Amino acid sequence: MMQILKMVAIGAIVLAFAGCQETQSQAVQVANQGLAQMMAASQITDTIGMLLNGERSARGLSLVRPSAQLARVALGHAQDMEQRDFFSHVSSNGRTLAARARAAGYGFCFIAENIAQGQDTVAEVHVEWMNSQGHRDNNLSPNVTEFGIALVDDSWVLVLGKDGC
Repeated sequence: MMQILKMVAIGAIVLAFAGCQETQSQAVQVANQGLAQMMAASQITDTIGMLLNGERSARGLSLVRPSAQLARVALGHAQDMEQRDFFSHVSSNGRTLAARARAAGYGFCFIAENIAQGQDTVAEVHVEWMNSQGHRDNNLSPNVTEFGIALVDDSWVLVLGKDGC
């Protein structure tokens, strides 16, 4: 996140020195949009982490932590589903979750994915996942140590995994 903010800030500085007032204000708008999206992503991550850990704690399971790598895997798949208008665990180019995770450099010994579309809030998508046996099994797997979540338009992707092993 900081790297994106630095790149946006550098771009805004370069534009300021170029003296182009209209382009400079566009850069500020883009920076503000990027910051709002990052804040929203952070809130989604915090909320799903709290909900997952509440469920896991109540059952004596270990808590999970956010993973930037898994968040990137989730984001890529959510973007793919939205841009190409499909809903599947297999990407538009035929890659499975395992292949997408490996391509992102995530060396897992356990990996799982929950997807959903149309829910308005993190709480709503979490309840739906907990009411679906397969999704519930993923959320409560004793093998899971970390997660990444993404929301693009109305496509939700939660990737749960255990790195290394």
